[in-house]
Amino acid sequence: MTTPLEQRRLNDANGLLFVHQFGWLRTAELGKLLWPDSPASRQAADRLARSWIERQLIIVRDLPDGAGRALVLATAGVRLLAENNIAAGSGKDIGRLTSDSWLPPASWRHDIIAHGVLCELHRRGYRIYPEMELRRHANGHAKIPDGCAVKDNQSIWLEVEHTRKSGKEMRNLAHALSMVASGQAAPIAGIKPTIAMVAFL
Repeated sequence: MTTPLEQRRLNDANGLLFVHQFGWLRTAELGKLLWPDSPASRQAADRLARSWIERQLIIVRDLPDGAGRALVLATAGVRLLAENNIAAGSGKDIGRLTSDSWLPPASWRHDIIAHGVLCELHRRGYRIYPEMELRRHANGHAKIPDGCAVKDNQSIWLEVEHTRKSGKEMRNLAHALSMVASGQAAPIAGIKPTIAMVAFL
């Protein structure tokens, strides 16, 4: 039987690994990743985040427009993952610090949509690979999807469309999706995509 201390260590390692893989997460998504079938997943993630803040495992950044808080890895969180044989880096350089505030990456709204779709696929039993994680292992790949998800013999290539595309950008997107749907897309980070998925508001 797992003791409370062992469970805390497991939640720490699993949760901080998700933060590393995504680059940054809100507790709304973190809860769904750690407790995918629990109606109280957000509350559980809020409690976990408070514990991480007290132990200085994460850095908390406020997102614009009341969109919540972004959790990124602090140095102590990187050390905790290293103790579990997981190599990671601090998220302190994600976004940009000004003299009086923090500015998130320009893609933050787009990222929230991608995170939400990947969380739902995770809940449905898929192994998920966020864009940040794919970039770490896809050297030289011309086009990186906004995420991948793998289950059985299905490998989903996810594209999130938050802004209207036209011209060359639209053609590049259509080409990438066509290559995936026809089975001609090259593997990315060892994953051979077989299904194209587009998510949009």
